Amino acid sequence: AAVAAEGARNMQQLTTEMNDQKAKEIRQVEDQRATTIRELEEQNAKEIRELEEEHLSREQRTRAEASEALATADGRLAAVAAEGARNMQQLTTEMNDQKAKEIRQVEDQRATTIRELEEQNAKEIRELEEEHLSREQRTRAEASEALATADGRLAAVAAEG
Repeated sequence: AAVAAEGARNMQQLTTEMNDQKAKEIRQVEDQRATTIRELEEQNAKEIRELEEEHLSREQRTRAEASEALATADGRLAAVAAEGARNMQQLTTEMNDQKAKEIRQVEDQRATTIRELEEQNAKEIRELEEEHLSREQRTRAEASEALATADGRLAAVAAEG
C-alpha cells in the first residue's frame, strides 16, 4: 500500500509538472504571437505613414509644376489653366487610386500574415497538446508497470510469510 501510495504521489507530481510545462509553453507561444502581431501592426502603420507622406510629396511637386506651367503660359493662359486643372485632377485621381491600391496590398499582406501566424500557433498548440498526452500515457503505463511489479513482490512476500 505504501509503494502504491508513493507511486500515485509520484505520478501526480509528474502530471502536475507536465501540465505546468505545457502551460508555460502555451504562454510562450501566445506571447510570441502577440509580439509578432504588435510588430506587424507597427510596421504597417509606419508603411502607411510613409505612403501618405510620399503621396503628399508627389502631390506637392505636381501642384508646383502645374503652377509654374500656368504662370509662364502666354496668351492661351485660360486654355492652359483649364487643361492643367483637368490633368491635375486626373493625376490626383490616379495617385489616390495608386495610394488606395498600395494600402490595400499592405492590409492584405497584414491579414495574410496574421492568418498564417494564427494557423501556425494553432498547429503548435495542437502539437504541444499531443506531446503532453503522449507523455502522460507513457507515464501512466510506466506507473502501471511499477504497480504491477510492486503487487507481484507484495504477493510473493505475503506467500512467503
